Amino acid sequence: MDSGLASGPFGLTGVLPPRSGRLLRIGLLAGLFELTLYNAYQYASWIPRGLAWNDFRLFYAAATIGLRHGWSHIYDPDLQRAAVQAAWPAGPEVRWFPFVNPPPVAWLMAPLTSLRAPVAYVPWVLFVSGCLVAAALLLAPRDLLTRGIYVGLALGFLPTFVAIAYGQLGPLVAVALAGSWLLLRARREVAGGLLLSAIALKPQLALLVPLALLAAGYWRAFVAASAAGAALTALSLASLGLHGLAYYRMLAGSLFADAYFQRWSLTPLVGDGWPWVVAVLVVAAATLLVARAHRGDAGAAIALGVAGSLLTNHYLTASDFTILLIPIWLLLRRRQPAWVLAILAGCWLAGWFSLAFGWPVVVFELALVASLALTPRGTPALAPSVLAPAPP
Repeated sequence: MDSGLASGPFGLTGVLPPRSGRLLRIGLLAGLFELTLYNAYQYASWIPRGLAWNDFRLFYAAATIGLRHGWSHIYDPDLQRAAVQAAWPAGPEVRWFPFVNPPPVAWLMAPLTSLRAPVAYVPWVLFVSGCLVAAALLLAPRDLLTRGIYVGLALGFLPTFVAIAYGQLGPLVAVALAGSWLLLRARREVAGGLLLSAIALKPQLALLVPLALLAAGYWRAFVAASAAGAALTALSLASLGLHGLAYYRMLAGSLFADAYFQRWSLTPLVGDGWPWVVAVLVVAAATLLVARAHRGDAGAAIALGVAGSLLTNHYLTASDFTILLIPIWLLLRRRQPAWVLAILAGCWLAGWFSLAFGWPVVVFELALVASLALTPRGTPALAPSVLAPAPP
């Protein structure tokens, strides 16, 4: 019989009796439902006062520039200002914000330019929301109650409100990582690696994942992901040319130096400059060494790659922490000691409060990497893969 979650809440097998574990999970689901309603209320309250600040308008404007003026001009600040204002007219209190996402984001948005931007925002937000729910269901064990908890962990997460309201890209990367894990678990490494090309939409969320998979022994996935990434990079550079690349460097340089976007990085803990570079190298090396210790475990590698990517980046926003759900979901599938479950709970809570506090999420990301360094390799997952049938 499959060792499903009925034996205890998530991986806390043997700590609580089955009845108490089920009641705890029902209570958790009820709490997450309340938080989901809170997010829905937040969104409804935000629309009349904040809709004109959404990030979708920037993606949409970049696509219109590319289609009308050529893709080498998508980082031209004057064209961006004009395109954003034309796409989503707003009052003078709404500040223009530069589009600095990779060119594939503008390419992805091109089909939506057949609709007016405020109309196109609706299917885009539904698509982004669907991606996050799909990621939860792809990674959730088959137990119905636990599947509800996985979805609740997504929809009740405060960064989810920000990601959906602003039309951000984290949920797309999340569903790609979830699909890649399923493919890797089914020994379809090349397909799983190719799916990781979605990292190109927002590289800072999962840049170390392919390297962590290589360290864990998934070299075919790494080669496929690297080939797809190289192809997208080459196409991006060719579309921009030297002129477009110069504009990108001008916009990105000032934006990435903004202290606001560094508040969720290692910078507040270690300082900028060389101390930050040394800390990043140490964290990246530790991430890959721990991934190597979990050879043959795609879930551990992806969890480590996400945590390491967030820790080693210099530019993050609150919406980016939707990607933290991936390591939390993956590690909840395992039989875990209580202290690891406490770290995962702390990671979720730190992400929830990340809009107000930057440093706790950094601390719990470090703790997540440490927990995998201290737990044994090959801890069995609690439910079979959707792609690989359960053993008889």
